[in-house]
Amino acid sequence: MSDNINLQIRLKTPYELEEAVDSFTNLLTQAAKTATPVSTHSRHEFDSYPKEIVDLIKERRKARHRWQQSRDPRHKTVFNNLCKMVKKRIYEHNNDSFNHFVASLGATKDTDYKLWKVARKTRKPPNHTPPLRRPNNTWARSDEERAETYAEHLEMVFQPNDLVTDVVPDIQPAQGKEVRIFSPTEIRNTIKVKLDPKKAPGHDQITAQILQELPHKALVLLTYLFNAVLRLQYVPRQWKLARIIMLPKPGKPPEVPSSYRPISLLPVLSKLFEKLYIVRLQEIIKGGNLIPDHQFEFQTSHSTVGQVRRIGATICQALEEKKFFPAVFLDVGQRFPN
Repeated sequence: MSDNINLQIRLKTPYELEEAVDSFTNLLTQAAKTATPVSTHSRHEFDSYPKEIVDLIKERRKARHRWQQSRDPRHKTVFNNLCKMVKKRIYEHNNDSFNHFVASLGATKDTDYKLWKVARKTRKPPNHTPPLRRPNNTWARSDEERAETYAEHLEMVFQPNDLVTDVVPDIQPAQGKEVRIFSPTEIRNTIKVKLDPKKAPGHDQITAQILQELPHKALVLLTYLFNAVLRLQYVPRQWKLARIIMLPKPGKPPEVPSSYRPISLLPVLSKLFEKLYIVRLQEIIKGGNLIPDHQFEFQTSHSTVGQVRRIGATICQALEEKKFFPAVFLDVGQRFPN
């Protein structure tokens, strides 16, 4: 990437920003493919067996070939004996390997918490994808048909609201507040600390681990792109495309599209920009006192437990003063998760 990145680029318009982001993404994807070693070793079913068992398997094949060519009963006897011997040795090897694996399990950091990983994998239900029932009572069986059925269902559910209101918020956001620009050092630290390498990638297949391997020149170009987003007040379209994964709801019929909830996987570059920008946004919010104290969402050091305690204290105060305490609890259905 250091050899192919050009830092002398124009980022004056949204179109130029879109082209620069596409070029950077393609270059990063190609660099990741080039840096990933390709295995040329052919995988056989007995590759994990010791040499003794591998030699017995080869001898068994030779014995089978001799018997098929000659049909001699003596060759048949030798072949049967080798089959029994190979089967016995494989059973003993698998049994010893399993015992060694169980002995290596542990719940500490030294064993990489293998015990909990194995338990979680064992309890995980099998991944079975049943067909979906369409609105016309036909069945969607292939991946393409299921994707179209999900898309039609989500398009029908997530429609814009037609509500018209005259309510004007009491707090107006500050105008013309200058936002601090980003630096390569800040971007590198954010990638290292706040991005989880185990998270699934977006549609571009770029992971946080790939960003952790970026050279300094690539971080400088990424800084140019992020600062151009602030200057132009325009987010590239590629960073707003999400890969939708449908997860089944527990206890719901699996053939109905409404029994699945969607999650959106954004590109990791979009997540990185969000984590960088939220710091600037919180500075503006705190400096202008734009969020009231009773709102806990989007505020640091505010948890659900604190909100419950605040409501409980308000109820107790209303009871002591013999007043009413009206409350409205709103459960938003079919909310599209981030």
